Amino acid sequence: MNQQQKTSKSKLSLICGIIGIFGCFSAIVTDIIGIILVEDHNPISETISALAIKKHAWVQDTGLDLFAAAMLACAIGLYAWNLGKTRWKIGAVCLGLLGIDVILIAEHNQYAGREGVGASIHIQCVYALAILFAALTLLLSFGLRKVGRSWYRYSIGTSIVWTVLSPIFFFVPTNIDGAYERFISLIMIAWVAAISWLLIKKGQGRLSRA
Repeated sequence: MNQQQKTSKSKLSLICGIIGIFGCFSAIVTDIIGIILVEDHNPISETISALAIKKHAWVQDTGLDLFAAAMLACAIGLYAWNLGKTRWKIGAVCLGLLGIDVILIAEHNQYAGREGVGASIHIQCVYALAILFAALTLLLSFGLRKVGRSWYRYSIGTSIVWTVLSPIFFFVPTNIDGAYERFISLIMIAWVAAISWLLIKKGQGRLSRA
């Protein structure tokens, strides 16, 4: 790889990382704004989707769309980085698919808890989200080991914790499902934010390995 190609890839990593950080930040901020704007919304007992069926639904949808953009950007940055062969590429593609899945969830949030085609699409997308995130964090962990053993442990640990905790959401009492959903969402946001930061460091040439 010549110097021009290295510079181009560094810029791509930096841009993807910045988009990733912005998207993660936006997801948290818009949820807080939505909670403030929507009267009588209880973030403990009402889910994130509940904010998307009320007057200021666009706030929550915007946050989800920006978070989806963060995942798509990270997927591009990781795929271009190419820290592995089949597992790494499949993991990066899964991250991109997860971004698309989140967009679909945002577009069908208004159907959550109802009956019909829209509700069916929404719940299927939620199932896909759970499976994709568990898979991609595991698949990418092997390549991240080239960056550092701590990155490998963090990603594979995230996969294990997510696999154990995410299915519980469907069984928690409705009086706390909003809080639990936000808790497990933070696991995903934290991982995407960490990967975004890693891409920024790569783009700035601050990684000693990989």
